[in-house]
Amino acid sequence: MKIQISDTASGSLHMIFASVSFSLMVACVYLARVLDPSVSSVVVSFVRVLVNLIILLIPAIFARDIRGLFGDGRASLWFRGLFGGISLMLFFFAIQSIGMAESTFIQSSNGIFIVLLCPFFLSEKFSFSALFAVFGSLIGLYFFV
Repeated sequence: MKIQISDTASGSLHMIFASVSFSLMVACVYLARVLDPSVSSVVVSFVRVLVNLIILLIPAIFARDIRGLFGDGRASLWFRGLFGGISLMLFFFAIQSIGMAESTFIQSSNGIFIVLLCPFFLSEKFSFSALFAVFGSLIGLYFFV
């Protein structure tokens, strides 16, 4: 299937909106800590999960397809949810501990770890230049932290 230009533009607009929304979420997590230093990252995560559940349930109820929210039962879908939940809770903890800028910068380095996991999950091979780039990225991340 060939991707149409309108599909690319639409995808780009969706990604820009997602990035802005994610940035607003990060700012709200940090603001919650500023306004109430006793607020836990677990509470912040729970509120996010609850809001997500409401956002997902409303259209599912109107479409009368709540079963569709559970997907096709593949383990990969549930592992994605498990690791996504853990990573988001840890990200919220980092925002409240080290601040928005540093935690977002470190979080955006996830591409390094994706590249490292590709040979194990996707059977992709590394070239020497890719390994060199990953090694350099890890050194840069170490110096930043």
